Amino acid sequence: MGEPSRDVAVLRPVISREFATDLTPDGQPVTVRIACRLNRGRAKHHTVTVHSDGRVDSPHDLDLEEIAQRLGGGPPPTCLTFAREVVPIVLNELPIILRRERPLIAISPQGKVRHLDSIGCCRKTSALSHHQQIKSVCAHVRTLEHLHVKYSNDNYLIGMLLDQISRAWNGLRTPPFS
Repeated sequence: MGEPSRDVAVLRPVISREFATDLTPDGQPVTVRIACRLNRGRAKHHTVTVHSDGRVDSPHDLDLEEIAQRLGGGPPPTCLTFAREVVPIVLNELPIILRRERPLIAISPQGKVRHLDSIGCCRKTSALSHHQQIKSVCAHVRTLEHLHVKYSNDNYLIGMLLDQISRAWNGLRTPPFS
C-alpha cells in the first residue's frame, strides 16, 4: 500500500512506546466500519483504516475536526474518539492480548495472585488454586471489561477494532495464542 490518497486524512496518535506487534499476521492494516457521528446529526457509516504504527486513515480531516471540537464545535466525532483514544489503547494492550507479552502479576506472601494494574473489575481469585489464579488473572486482563474499566473508554469501539484484529488472526484463542 502506498501513500493515502489526497481525500484521506492521516493521523498519528501519541502512543506510549514503540510497538513490535503487527495488527495482522501479514502486517497489513485493519479496516473497521464505524458509524461516525458528526456533531448531533445522524451517523454516517464509513471505513477507517488502522496501521500497526498507529496511523489512522479516515475519509475526513481529523486534525481539523479536533480543532473545531476544541473551539466549541460540540462533542467530538466518533472517528476522532476512535483515532485519539481507542487506537492507542488497543495498540498499547495488543502485545498482552496477542500473548506476545505476559501481564505483570504479583504473588503475595499468602499466595494470592493479582495483576499489578488491578482495578475495580479485577476478579477475586482466592478460591482457585495457585495455577488457576495465574491463568484467571492473565485471561482477565485481556477482556473488554478490563480494558473498559482501565481506560474509562467506550468498549463498543474497542471491541470493534479487536474484533477485526481477531478475524485477521483467525480468532485470538487459536494457536499460538491459547
